[in-house]
Amino acid sequence: VTYDNLDGFYRSNGQEMPDLGDSATYAAIRFYGMNGSLESAEDGVLYPDYYINTLSVNGNPVGAELDTLKALSKAVLRAEVVDRNGMRLTNFNGTVDVTVYDKPMNVKTLGNDGATPFEFSHFVNILFKGKASVVNGEFSTEFVVPHDIRYNFARGKVSYYAHSPQYGEAFGAFRDIVVGGFDVNALPDNDGPEVNLYLNHPSFKPGDVTGASPMLYANVFDPSGINTSGSGIGHDIILIINGNRNEPIVLNGYFQSKPDTYKEGQIVFQLPMLPAGSHQLTLRVWDTHNNSTIVETHFVVGTGSDLKISNFTWS
Repeated sequence: VTYDNLDGFYRSNGQEMPDLGDSATYAAIRFYGMNGSLESAEDGVLYPDYYINTLSVNGNPVGAELDTLKALSKAVLRAEVVDRNGMRLTNFNGTVDVTVYDKPMNVKTLGNDGATPFEFSHFVNILFKGKASVVNGEFSTEFVVPHDIRYNFARGKVSYYAHSPQYGEAFGAFRDIVVGGFDVNALPDNDGPEVNLYLNHPSFKPGDVTGASPMLYANVFDPSGINTSGSGIGHDIILIINGNRNEPIVLNGYFQSKPDTYKEGQIVFQLPMLPAGSHQLTLRVWDTHNNSTIVETHFVVGTGSDLKISNFTWS
């Protein structure tokens, strides 16, 4: 059951919120045409007390003509946190996670165990994923739409999740936004991102000894933002271990923009278990204009006798 398949999943519109059984029944009828229900699932769904409403897209108020997010255009979203009566929470201060999706794709199930495969619509490609500060119940976020979108015009989606120490959680989604086309007035950018790659801690140096499954960190900066859409062939954030290009690791989902900016962020990924000995990493990162940067490092997975603690401070 998703937000888009249950009309009013997040907002009651004056009606009683459906319980879990009714929600599952609606989903079954929506997708399978069945008339059954899950009578045992009468527990209420945990609906949020607070919601997030989008106020404007690129300065155009919601409810006016739909705005279009074009490839390489800069987008600015402004939104507010409200209660169930639609009143802004002027004391809501915290952070919000914002995820912007390209148009949904049609996906077909595998039909395992003799089931009949069926096709459904699913939001897959992420155009932007970042954080913003919520101040007095309001926030805004901006980003550059990647070059790699599907250029047909159709509605995308924005998802919000906010948290405040005082109020707790708030949720929201926005579908009145069109994704497609290309911004012919976009400023040129011919330089790849700046990438600082290290393992476990910033003082890491190439050739250092690590454990068998160290944490990879990469601080990334680009004035046009980082491409994590997954739409363009060969434009994913890719990690290669020991030159094995037959098994690249896609790290799009491990990149997180720094709060209140789309220009920089960090990749955090735990490497798989590796045998003792020398290893090499190659990381390739693309910006939204499809310029790339390749960085490399090497390290040694030690045995128990090889490991040592450095730069330790007792506090």
